[in-house]
Amino acid sequence: MKEFQIVSESLIDANPAQPRKIFSEEELDTLTASVKKYGVLQPLVVVQKEGTERFLLVAGERRLRACRRAGIDLVPVVLRDEKSERENLILAMIENLQRANLNPIEEALAYEVLLEEHGCSQEELAQQMGKDRSTLSNYLRLLRLPSVVKMSISQGRVSMAHAKQLLVLPEASDIEKVHTLILAKGLSVRQTQQLVEKMTKNPEKKLGTSINNDLEYLADGLRNLLRTKVKISGDGKRGKIEIAYFSPVELERIFGKLMPRR
Repeated sequence: MKEFQIVSESLIDANPAQPRKIFSEEELDTLTASVKKYGVLQPLVVVQKEGTERFLLVAGERRLRACRRAGIDLVPVVLRDEKSERENLILAMIENLQRANLNPIEEALAYEVLLEEHGCSQEELAQQMGKDRSTLSNYLRLLRLPSVVKMSISQGRVSMAHAKQLLVLPEASDIEKVHTLILAKGLSVRQTQQLVEKMTKNPEKKLGTSINNDLEYLADGLRNLLRTKVKISGDGKRGKIEIAYFSPVELERIFGKLMPRR
């Protein structure tokens, strides 16, 4: 890594690939006090924006925020070698994911962006993050939960283990009912599991859950093949497949994957 240099914080732009969305005010206050007293002990990591004097932040957003709070203009940075915008965004997200203490929803959203907007496959991403593919899938499944439940997970009021039990329920209304009980009665994971098992004893609900899981498994396979957003909906007998593309070039790439070579 190159030696650090000093630049004005006003020339550093926040990275849209930053996975952390919630910053603790208490942590920022502590870091700001430290920066005022000792300065910035660890340089920020940046890349220079092509054709400009400005920089894109790769790692160190909390330190940058603390400097701005402390009124410090000049900050130490390490300039990373120039890559394409896509490579820098992917690199920044993976580096932040590995460094930051993210809540499960922030982590899941970061994975979704890497998979759907930047063309990573689940296998590639799992290898880069040092995680099992099944672990990655479990995080992504959290994003299918109702918004009120995702908020509780973000705030640490509902655990990942609770969330896995909620995902067994096929109906959003049932998920929200059990979520309310978890908060109101402080249900343990085991108690939540028992409640969910009672609610899914109806054979029709069990069938619906099985079909949904099968369709999601197939959608995952298509996402990995096509490296884009894929949605499958149906009842097991008939349905539809939605494949997303974000540019004419990407459409041609997907078409090439679907059409057999002659």
